Amino acid sequence: MLALPVPPGAAIEEAGEALEVRLIGGHVHRDRSPASVARRRALAATAVAADSTLVEQRGGEEGRIALAAADGIHVEIDAAFVVFRIAYARDPDDAEAAFERLFRVVHAIVRETGWRVYDPQEACGIAAGDDGRAATLEIFLSVLDQLRAGFEPAARGSA
Repeated sequence: MLALPVPPGAAIEEAGEALEVRLIGGHVHRDRSPASVARRRALAATAVAADSTLVEQRGGEEGRIALAAADGIHVEIDAAFVVFRIAYARDPDDAEAAFERLFRVVHAIVRETGWRVYDPQEACGIAAGDDGRAATLEIFLSVLDQLRAGFEPAARGSA
């Protein structure tokens, strides 16, 4: 998921897709100004206040702050957007608790910035609250079921 500013009158889908294309292509401006550094630090503090298990990671993308939790939640902070990820390598039984924590962070960032949230998997905007969490969790669990099925012996062609 991405949190990003969306100009008045613009569609979240267009803004989110445009940012996603720039991220994939490596075409995102790296603002190293003192104001940008301060903004990233403030957003990182907001994320950590929402979930204290997030810890700053070394070796992240230049000009961004990378935070991660041991259970696979990842938050990458730029002064102009935030990327949220959650690892698929998890037990489906703990996914609901992980998504609850992730969406506390998403909600805190959105509350702080006024930005909107875009889900690249569904190519649409999502709410930063319970409705968005429930919809995103449902998609996550369906993908997780598909991934897990691929690792079962029958799926690999062996008995």
